Amino acid sequence: MLASTLPDLVSEEGRRNLAGTGIPVVGGMRAAIAAAAANQKSRRRPDELVTERLMAIAAATREASGPARVDRANVGEGNDTVGNAADGRWLAEHEVKAVLREAGIAVPAFLTAGSPGACLDAAAGLSFPLVLKLSGPSIQHKSELGAVRVGIEDEAMLLRHAEDLMSIAGQIHLEQGLAGEESTPPPVFLVEEMAGAGVEMIVTARSDAVVPSLTIGIGGTWAEDVNDSVVMPLPVSPEDALRALGRLKAFGLLRPRGGGGADTIALAELASGLGRLLLDYRDGEGRGLDLIELNPVVAGQDGATALDALAHLA
Repeated sequence: MLASTLPDLVSEEGRRNLAGTGIPVVGGMRAAIAAAAANQKSRRRPDELVTERLMAIAAATREASGPARVDRANVGEGNDTVGNAADGRWLAEHEVKAVLREAGIAVPAFLTAGSPGACLDAAAGLSFPLVLKLSGPSIQHKSELGAVRVGIEDEAMLLRHAEDLMSIAGQIHLEQGLAGEESTPPPVFLVEEMAGAGVEMIVTARSDAVVPSLTIGIGGTWAEDVNDSVVMPLPVSPEDALRALGRLKAFGLLRPRGGGGADTIALAELASGLGRLLLDYRDGEGRGLDLIELNPVVAGQDGATALDALAHLA
């Protein structure tokens, strides 16, 4: 069955051609879901699991229905390029990671600091080597801004990088003021432990389209070049996510010949958990999220960890 959001999105000739090959065309997502459910019920051996999944998708769609709140014209699914928010607000990375950690999604051990000296205090509760970043609601392009430093081996190196990033933080805050964003808090330092080796993936959950969806693909710096991902309607079970991973063209990176592959079960559980978080999260004012992007998620032999994260509060 081919479903279109509106009946007139498929031409009459297209409907005839598809029907001739045995593929019915249904206009409207609600009608399509109802038709699929009715089709399952009409079978002599109804597939209850499929019917339940369709009902769950329909429920998630109703929950997330409403006008799109974020302009996605400039969003890059495979990187950290983000469009302008028409409503709501972006969360700082440390805010997103606190939400992820509370939801049971693995992130590196981290602490925040407001000054270079406080970075040393934060490091006392962590283990070297460390990563140092600037974190703020307006910072989604850390690499372009030079606002991330990795492989920090000791306190002297940490202090040197923190003092260097201090000038970048000042410039960002100045630009916020010139743009009329005086109420936006200044960036803070995010000090976190470095993750182990693994395959870099991207996992994105979003509810700003017709159907809330989850995307899993090859991430990191390869995301745009490889363009290898699978999109699924939410909710997604760990088993669904695991099957989706097997459909990636580059699945061999996760399960190389000769063993020693990534923990795909942990990766699937992380992806499923991110989808649940998108559907269930509400802040103190009752607002939900319409985008959470984790890129990269490092899938190693003993788990999967979200190294970078951004989210938009609707």
